Amino acid sequence: MEEKRKFKRLPVQLSTTCLVGSEKELLNCSISNVSRDSMGIEVYLQEIIPAGLILKFKIITPEKEEPIETTGILKWVSLEV
Repeated sequence: MEEKRKFKRLPVQLSTTCLVGSEKELLNCSISNVSRDSMGIEVYLQEIIPAGLILKFKIITPEKEEPIETTGILKWVSLEV
């Protein structure tokens, strides 16, 4: 697979929750790497979700008391077990 990233990703280990699309249920997931314009997340689901969905995150960091809230678009999905 050809590398298409514009910015280098840095490894991190952060806990987060996310909402997928218009769902109401919060999912626990973790952020495995970040770059200037993207991040890698890991989440374990019963069903496959398609690329293009809007994801809403509440990221927990050790430096801040309140979670950081952000929104992103799912660009691709890896089906690793």
